[in-house]
Amino acid sequence: MIVGGALLFLVGVGIGVSGQETVTETITTTASEVRTETETATVTETVVKTVKAKPPAAPNQRGISVDYGQWDGLFRLSGLNLVSDYGYYSVVGRFEYLGGGDCKIGYIAFNATVSRDKKVIDTALWNDVDGPKEGVRYPFEMNVGQTRPDRVEIVMTDASCA
Repeated sequence: MIVGGALLFLVGVGIGVSGQETVTETITTTASEVRTETETATVTETVVKTVKAKPPAAPNQRGISVDYGQWDGLFRLSGLNLVSDYGYYSVVGRFEYLGGGDCKIGYIAFNATVSRDKKVIDTALWNDVDGPKEGVRYPFEMNVGQTRPDRVEIVMTDASCA
């Protein structure tokens, strides 16, 4: 609202957590006096907008680490756990492109070193050739072999433009 050549804003943001974040944004514009040709009035306008946000990412299981290298802050693996199915072990969780890249992402790769008792027992690869959409959480599953590891070190090795 422009009053006498001045623009006035008062902005407040509140965040509450109960499984999901609720962000409430209140914008109040107040002019102490607005003059028209016939009368003087005080004007107050309030707009309230509530947005539901995703809950924070789940922590990774102990013994599983992720190194994003030069892509740190652009991608996230979360809620990683070691599971066993039909005699094979896999790391499962969620993968997300957080945005901020300077192009449309086309190819992504993660390599893992799998170890037990401080000895490398296997390596693994996970890749995506379709390119993720920003802000979407995708299932992540990386087969890490038939022997139960005590450590899985995952390293992001590629993120190429489409």
